Amino acid sequence: MNFKKVLIGLVVFSSASAYANQRSIEFPIAGNQYCDPTHVSELSLSISNLSESQSMIKLELFKIDGSALESSGTANNGIQSQLELGHFYPLNGRATTTFHLPFGKGNLNCSDRVYHGKITVNNLNGRIISSGFISSRKQTPMNPDTIFISSAPITVNEGKPF
Repeated sequence: MNFKKVLIGLVVFSSASAYANQRSIEFPIAGNQYCDPTHVSELSLSISNLSESQSMIKLELFKIDGSALESSGTANNGIQSQLELGHFYPLNGRATTTFHLPFGKGNLNCSDRVYHGKITVNNLNGRIISSGFISSRKQTPMNPDTIFISSAPITVNEGKPF
């Protein structure tokens, strides 16, 4: 009986310690932007490692129904994407990585828009800071000029490192 208790205790302890080195922060996204065949809703995030040592980070984004969006980011007009959602990425010390994704008008479906996110750091090293925006723009065949409609900032942890 004592052996069984010790064995169960070791299993519980080893499972708990596997996650002891991870920390996560969740954040809201004002994803209810205009989005249809003539409107594009764009999401852009940057994540920076303020420390000198490398950290493994993971970005997750969640749709209106709570399911995780599974996608790689895209590049557009100088905005880059290095992250693939749901996968850990090595972020060097003092480095920044970015994520960009458009919804609507030939991109991801408007129904895939995201409303909250989560950044996980897989070790206790590193101080991470993140921010971004979500915006909406319109372009029609009759008016090929892009018209800016709205924008909302994405603030992670009140702009403070975590």
